[in-house]
Amino acid sequence: MSSSSKRCLKLLEKCKNMKQLKQAHAQPMTCGIGTNTFALCRLLAFCSNPEHESLTYACNLFKHIQKPTICICNTMIKAFFLKGETLQFYSSMLSKGIYPDNYTLPFALKACAKLQFFYSGELIYGHCLQLGFVFDIFVGNALISMYCGFNNVKVARCIFDEIPRLDVVSWTVMISGYVQMGDIDTAKLLFNEAPVKDRGIWGGMISGYVKNNCFKEGLYMFRLMQMSDIEPDEAICVSVISACANISALDTGIWIHKYMDQQKFPLSLSLSACLEDIGLFEEANQIIQSMSDSSNPSDEAIAWRALLSSYCNTKQTKRAEFAAEKLMQLEDHSSVYVLLSNLYASSGKHYDAKRIKQMMKNRGVNKAPGCSSIKIIGEVHEFIAGENSHLPIGGNILHFG
Repeated sequence: MSSSSKRCLKLLEKCKNMKQLKQAHAQPMTCGIGTNTFALCRLLAFCSNPEHESLTYACNLFKHIQKPTICICNTMIKAFFLKGETLQFYSSMLSKGIYPDNYTLPFALKACAKLQFFYSGELIYGHCLQLGFVFDIFVGNALISMYCGFNNVKVARCIFDEIPRLDVVSWTVMISGYVQMGDIDTAKLLFNEAPVKDRGIWGGMISGYVKNNCFKEGLYMFRLMQMSDIEPDEAICVSVISACANISALDTGIWIHKYMDQQKFPLSLSLSACLEDIGLFEEANQIIQSMSDSSNPSDEAIAWRALLSSYCNTKQTKRAEFAAEKLMQLEDHSSVYVLLSNLYASSGKHYDAKRIKQMMKNRGVNKAPGCSSIKIIGEVHEFIAGENSHLPIGGNILHFG
């Protein structure tokens, strides 16, 4: 490679944003490395990076590449996976006579699982067989994950059993597949067989017990993990706190929360919900408030609503008022007013209960009406409280009241 070509590659590596990249884009062509796979992959990877949001630019660049290599195609398929358009690009690759490799196929299989495209997944499984990639560990793990995502653990297990050299990912995915189907006993048998148990495998088993309401077993598994000198991550801690909440193991729940503080784990709304369940309202409150600038507003509203409900159930009026105020800033839903009004009424504060109802009326917030449904001649009909008529059945109108 000439010195000018090397200078061009270094220039590309120094680009920090799309403006700089566009200025440097002409350099590879004038330096004679427009056909250099590394340079083109670097350009495409930079453009398709979600932080730069220039996938269209990458696509236009890709169209001008006369003979794209599989390496270049893989750079693009990764970008399309993030945008949810993997299968379209995969199909166009095949139509151009470009065969996928063990990097391409996992992305295509993950896309099928994500979109629940069962028949496309079966087709790509056929490609894996034809090209001899079924026993490749990356492709094999993606196949196991896909079939578990389709709730077909039978096929997933067949693939699992055929892979000559399994890794920890294989074991974790297969265990999680059984857990997802509620087959916790088979998951435990598989866990016992795993030659190496890393944090991911332990976490899969602990969360599996908790998800299947085997809370004591989940805590027991957590203690076994501790005896194995494996430190829990955030997901394991949240699972354990959830188990503690369901069996009133307050001491263990508080210990886990303190451990998470010491380890400086990132705060999450799921952790907040678990802390509410074991009665640590103040800690849950602090988590939600600390996340208010970074979390999704709808997720934040869900967390505040759960906290408000907890405060109302435990008759903590002052905290309920604070949570209600925060929630009203995020959404104007009738449930906030109803919860607060009911709290005041049950506490004997009838004036405040009426005040909240009047506030609700003044702001034009309507209480969501109750509804019920019934199946008549194979068709489900929904009835809303307060309505006087319904859709015609057999030429007649149903009247109420």
